[in-house]
Amino acid sequence: MADDNLNFTAVQNDLCVAMDDIFDVRASIEGAQALSEKISGAGEGVPRILERAADGLVRIANALDSISLAISELKKGGVNV
Repeated sequence: MADDNLNFTAVQNDLCVAMDDIFDVRASIEGAQALSEKISGAGEGVPRILERAADGLVRIANALDSISLAISELKKGGVNV
């Protein structure tokens, strides 16, 4: 039955990896956004789309960070994770 229990430590580690990946993608998007602003004829639409994508990644990362914090609080509270 131990396999049926959610391994919160593993989930928390996966969340940390996901957050790192999100920040890497966000940095790439921001670099592409800066480059697109310099390229003539890129238009205003591309930077705005990239900005929205970067903002979305920040919201996702914040949500994952909240989940990771909740897991930490469960551990501190004595929940067997």
